[in-house]
Amino acid sequence: MTATHPAAGGNPKFPKTRWSLVLRSQQSNGGKEAERALSEICELYWYPIYAYLRWLGANANDLEDLTQGYFQRLLSKDLLQDLREENGRLRSFLRVTVKRHYIDQTRHATAQRRGGKATMVCFDAKEADQRFHLESAFTHTPERQFERRWAESVLESVMSELEREYLARGRGEIFEKLQDQLSWNCAESPQSDLAAALGMSVGALRMNILRMRQRYGEILRAQILETVAIPEEVDEEISYLFSLFREEAA
Repeated sequence: MTATHPAAGGNPKFPKTRWSLVLRSQQSNGGKEAERALSEICELYWYPIYAYLRWLGANANDLEDLTQGYFQRLLSKDLLQDLREENGRLRSFLRVTVKRHYIDQTRHATAQRRGGKATMVCFDAKEADQRFHLESAFTHTPERQFERRWAESVLESVMSELEREYLARGRGEIFEKLQDQLSWNCAESPQSDLAAALGMSVGALRMNILRMRQRYGEILRAQILETVAIPEEVDEEISYLFSLFREEAA
């Protein structure tokens, strides 16, 4: 996964965010919309949670049960009961509650397992294990590793959304050729070569790169807005997200 620049400007397109929707559900009876939002959060962040449990020392044979058990508690809103203002950011809330879930399950290893082995989120445990082993050596704490995986999940989601938009407009080739231009550490390549490959002038190429970066920034801000409790935290959260990649490269 390659870290990318947050482009400046752009207003988020989604005034109702998934996380704020979940938070509001605490003061009410929830509802289907809040349940869907919580389910989307689980689907997007299952791998950071799976990997974090692994880094905390969970037995490989128990990982799927531990991960699904966490989602079961989250979707049943049991964990939301403990949410406090200081954990209003999604990444902080997930990190704290996953660790608490692991400790609770470790303490009660001989207690009754979750009934019926209900599946909350579909994922391939074998594929997840292979992905985990391919990742870099443990050079940071489990908490830092979790936040790096969380950041990667956000950026992967942003890039997927950007690609979908380009494909929908019949501009898939432009996305494929220019996506590396979003990377903060990409190798410089002659713009004349890129322009020739796309059949456009260098000036048109630069305009396309600018527009792609701007749209990337808009989608990124919208994605981050969905992980914080208040809009004022977006810029700080984006800055922190990219600091994780700079730290990794140092």
